Amino acid sequence: MKAARRGFTLVEVVVSLAVIAIVALAATSVIVSAIHIQKNAREKFYAVNLCENAVAIFRAAVDKEGTTNAQGVFENMQTKMEALLGIKPSSTGTTTATASLNSNWEQAAEDAKYNCSLALLEENSGALTFTVEVTLASGASLYAMTYQMGGAS
Repeated sequence: MKAARRGFTLVEVVVSLAVIAIVALAATSVIVSAIHIQKNAREKFYAVNLCENAVAIFRAAVDKEGTTNAQGVFENMQTKMEALLGIKPSSTGTTTATASLNSNWEQAAEDAKYNCSLALLEENSGALTFTVEVTLASGASLYAMTYQMGGAS
């Protein structure tokens, strides 16, 4: 009578390890993709939020000025953006400004990951067109918003 053999053969162990490796690789790929998607969604969320808040500040500045004087509205906006959003865009023209933001979406002179650009255009009709755009430091656009207020009806 032969004794029963116990244990696994080398082939069985190798096949089992190969199956485990394939499953682990697939799971890792899914996790890495989910992290990448979450990071992109977070960036987009903050960019949209920043744009919406900037437009709200623009609307409030127009209401406060009671006029469509682009320079006055823009100066008021820059003050409010610092108070409400924690960023003070540096003026690049009379009615344009930019701000550099770090990975925590705080204003930063160095290690900027995002850029916020503001532009206010006074139309001939008396309307003000405000544009805010958030981009990655590389220049890739995350979100942009344009809002027009006032003008001839």
